[in-house]
Amino acid sequence: MPRFNEYDLDFDIDVNISVNDFLSECDSHEINDIINWLKRNGELSNNDVWEANSLPHEMFLETVDKIAQNYYILSNEEQELIEKIAKRF
Repeated sequence: MPRFNEYDLDFDIDVNISVNDFLSECDSHEINDIINWLKRNGELSNNDVWEANSLPHEMFLETVDKIAQNYYILSNEEQELIEKIAKRF
């Protein structure tokens, strides 16, 4: 369990935060920052296998869902780009 200490106050604060509590309060961008930090510090490699519905997959699904919900405000160029990408598959 990570522990955080804050000094330079009139008193010491020792905070114990559960990893699950911490991560559940993070949004997808903050989780992505955590993943990038883990990679930079050698705790996670680019070769690590991500299961279906893992964080990067969930972020992709969130992004696609936002596009779908806002379909009617996309420009013609944006719609054409999406169609071009979809035709590749």
